[in-house]
Amino acid sequence: MSKFTFAFTNVDPATYSVENAGDEQLAEIFKKNGSSLKLKVQLSPTVGRADDLPQLQFTSNNTQVEFQLKDLFSSVPDARFGVETVLLDGTPDADGKQREQKIEYVLNIDDEFTPGVFRMSNWLSPDSCYAQWKPVCYKAEKRTISNSTVVKHTDLVQLSAGLTEALNNSFAYPLYGGDLLQLTGARAINVTFGIPKDKFYAATNYTVWTVSVGLGQPPADAVSTLVIIVILCGLGLPFLLMSAAVIYLCVRRCRQPAPDGAVSAYQPINA
Repeated sequence: MSKFTFAFTNVDPATYSVENAGDEQLAEIFKKNGSSLKLKVQLSPTVGRADDLPQLQFTSNNTQVEFQLKDLFSSVPDARFGVETVLLDGTPDADGKQREQKIEYVLNIDDEFTPGVFRMSNWLSPDSCYAQWKPVCYKAEKRTISNSTVVKHTDLVQLSAGLTEALNNSFAYPLYGGDLLQLTGARAINVTFGIPKDKFYAATNYTVWTVSVGLGQPPADAVSTLVIIVILCGLGLPFLLMSAAVIYLCVRRCRQPAPDGAVSAYQPINA
């Protein structure tokens, strides 16, 4: 029997389990003993960062969702899993035209909080909401660089009829009501985990990916004080050493006595 686990975490963690409702395809994936799909929702009352990699930023207006796949079964040895993600936006402009969503990439030289990752993906909605993630997921519960792999996504597409039907049976229905196809601004992407060189899901039977969703503008990573100090040391010390060497050579040259036979001052010939 398939089991989905939803863990809502704030101060006191709570876990809720929902049994699969007769989907044979899902039942096949979850038939291995102990297999699970876990969604952990994390909130923070203060601005800061999550304890676990990729250490996304917390604000008062966002929530972090951790998507974990553990011990899933697949009859295909080189299987790779992904998740279809939807960002709902139903607010048109004043002239009735629907504003377009977009995905932006932000580069940062600072990888202090997520080692080896220098890019952030921001999925922006004109309705002032966003989804933010770093293109990395982890193949083991101990999250390290060696246990990380790449996260990729498709282009934004409009909702299909089948996807809209699924959303009508989700918590999106009480929020928007009616047929979600009327939300012409809603877009969907497929997020997939891993690349061909990482030996696929079966290598560890574990994948965890974190995404942050919120209102307003997504938080931006700034270069930390530690990285600025390291950069200044890396660039400043060689310059200081070169300057000191030049000054030392100049002073030493000036203090050297004149060689034998050299005239130290101008002497008139007919004096």
